[in-house]
Amino acid sequence: MSTSDPSPKASKGTERLLELYAAISLDGFLARPDGSVDWLEDPAFALNRADGSPEDYGYAAFYARVGSTLMGGETYRVVQGFGGDFPYIGKDNVVFTRQADPPDDPHVRFVQEDPAAWVRRAKSSPGQGSIWLVGGGQINGILLRAGLIDRMDVFVFPILLGQGIPLFGKAPIPETLLAGAQATAYPNGVVHWRHERTPPHHA
Repeated sequence: MSTSDPSPKASKGTERLLELYAAISLDGFLARPDGSVDWLEDPAFALNRADGSPEDYGYAAFYARVGSTLMGGETYRVVQGFGGDFPYIGKDNVVFTRQADPPDDPHVRFVQEDPAAWVRRAKSSPGQGSIWLVGGGQINGILLRAGLIDRMDVFVFPILLGQGIPLFGKAPIPETLLAGAQATAYPNGVVHWRHERTPPHHA
């Protein structure tokens, strides 16, 4: 399905948040050059909570507040390559694409317009839940440069990939002091960085 409508609709008065929730390598890559994230499953990163359940780094609580997901066409193809059902069924899933004839997917809406313009309209339109910026790097960079990302939860894993897909793509981004950023370290070496947007302060 292809559309530019930023629905679903919901109550008035509250602008929806655009949230980036992502895992990266220590050298700043979201994935290997082919989009693979197999390194996230390395046994060295296995971690259990005190009750014995696997550590999910707050993902369950985060996902519960998400109403929509956004991703680029390349990220969509990588997700489809994982096999099984589409992982975000039940959410309003939006894929930005340049394809004139995108595939037929009942769980996804394909959008063929500027991501920043679409997100500005979607944030100011009533909607349910936060908007999760799934990625990849190119769309992350576009929306960062546009000043549209409200919260970043980035989990840095202690691995050097050497090459891959950068968190914010290959285009330059402005040097920006992320004042008020908070860090939480896990026993397996993963560090969670959170930053919530305030009026910009450029270094």
